[in-house]
Amino acid sequence: MRTMTVTSVRASLVLALCAAPLTAQTTWVVDDTPGPGVDFPSISAALAIAGPFDLVDVRPGSYGPFTLQRATRIIGAPGVNVSGTSTVQGLGAGTWTFIADLALEQLIVVNAQGTVILDGLALSGQLEALRISNCSDVRANRVQAISASTDNQGAHVLISGSRAQLVHCEIVGNTSAGSNSGSFFNTAQVGLAIEGGAFVALDSCTIRGGRGGDDTNLFGTGQADVGGDACVVFGGGSLHCVESVVRGGDGGYSQFGGSSQDGAGGRGVIAEGGQHRAWNTTFQGGARGGVSLPYGQAIVLQNGATLDESRDLPSLTTSGTPLPSSPVSITLRAQAGANVHLFAARLPVVVPSAGSSLPQLIDVGRSVSLGIAPAAGSVSLPLTLGPWPRGTVLFLQGARTTPGNVELTSAAAVIVR
Repeated sequence: MRTMTVTSVRASLVLALCAAPLTAQTTWVVDDTPGPGVDFPSISAALAIAGPFDLVDVRPGSYGPFTLQRATRIIGAPGVNVSGTSTVQGLGAGTWTFIADLALEQLIVVNAQGTVILDGLALSGQLEALRISNCSDVRANRVQAISASTDNQGAHVLISGSRAQLVHCEIVGNTSAGSNSGSFFNTAQVGLAIEGGAFVALDSCTIRGGRGGDDTNLFGTGQADVGGDACVVFGGGSLHCVESVVRGGDGGYSQFGGSSQDGAGGRGVIAEGGQHRAWNTTFQGGARGGVSLPYGQAIVLQNGATLDESRDLPSLTTSGTPLPSSPVSITLRAQAGANVHLFAARLPVVVPSAGSSLPQLIDVGRSVSLGIAPAAGSVSLPLTLGPWPRGTVLFLQGARTTPGNVELTSAAAVIVR
């Protein structure tokens, strides 16, 4: 492994990636309006033909659901809308794929032993808009799960029996329908549920419980709905939070006063057992009636659950649209005074790293020293990509080192648009 200084970051990473041969692939164009240059009218038709490492390039339009069962990559664009329930399943160990830039109703990722990357997705389904189950490595970046539904069942995102990381994601539980029937009230939807021994790492995310519906009882004798919990962890699950906001949903408002009551705010995080870690993360309950004190409980630990907020956990995020020969911004946050490093590679891996809360997540090709984290606690730099074709992926991971300890960040996948 070669180590360099920050002054040579852009040149060194570009040279490293350009020197490595790009994986051969075929690009299949999908458009719901057939015409010159269009290979298929639907995503599912393209996936029936496309092989591993091929790229399915989807143009704006409306499409039905699809099932992805091999390492074919899918990339869309603004205006690509996919109805129904799409599925990623059975991806074999040692392989990887990505789905980028689609608006989907629901996505289920199940029984995937390889790496599944979800990037720039918008999910609008009512219940479990995103469900990840029995997967070894799912990496979500800039995924938004928000619905206008008033279905308050279950959770908006469910992660079960899997290892998953969410970076720059926004998850909001559904608002409940409200009540106008006396003392009866509902509880709004949970934002994120973690169960079945799942390990979930959040970096720079916003997780919110749903807002409680208002009380519209004309006689002023009702009860507004309770806000939903932001994050619920049970069944041996574990939560790792960095630079995130986890806030319960606000309670509903009693519109006609009298003896009616505003709804209580939801809880920030409730953990039934398990060991959890957080750094620079805000846990907060929702407000009663949406505006008033007291807030709901910020942190609820039960059945031996622990939350360690004492350990500096570094963060790695990217911003900007990755275009050929154009820059993206990389930001690595760590405790002031710590040594910080950036790694680049062409392949994802999951390898335990002694002393680190998170494993090594990329097959390291280059290591770049970024020096000492300043008082502000963050180092940002532009990285100019090479003239790579659409769908090329650059994998990044950061590290914070102090005497006797190395702590790794979540990984970033920079997908060239």
